[in-house]
Order: sequence, then C-alpha cells, then structure tokens
Amino acid sequence: MDFEIYYITLYLKDENLFEERLKRDGKVEPAYAKFSAQSSVNQQRVYLQMSEEIKQKYPNIHVYNIENSKPLENVQNELKEILKF
Repeated sequence: MDFEIYYITLYLKDENLFEERLKRDGKVEPAYAKFSAQSSVNQQRVYLQMSEEIKQKYPNIHVYNIENSKPLENVQNELKEILKF
C-alpha cells in the first residue's frame, strides 16, 4: 500500500485561552462530562508530548502542531496546505 500518515495536533499557545473558551456563549456542555481549564491544559500538554514522541520514533509519519488561537479561516487554510487539499 502507498499512503501518507498525518498526526495533527491543534493547540493553544496561550493556555489562559482555555478558560475563555470554556465560558463562551452557545457552548454545548454534555451532562456526562465536566470540563475545566486545567484538565484541558493537562490534556493539551499530553497531546503535544505524544506528537513529539511520534515525530522522534516514526519519521515516516508527518507530524504537525498547529496553533489554534488564530482565526478559524487561517487554521483551515494551514490544514488545507498541509494536506494539499
């Protein structure tokens, strides 16, 4: 088989933005899951660590960490460029 593998992590450089995003209007909050800024920060740190491990161990996997506090259109364009979409 001939295919490419991509591992993409969207992250917030400014971890304080998690608190702001959790409080935004119109956000759906499922009853079974309680979100906190600290748990989101911790989760993001683990994902970024995983991406570095994947990059080191598997050079054939394309690893990208995309800072996600930019306008949505900018993030979408960056993803399209990476994926040649």
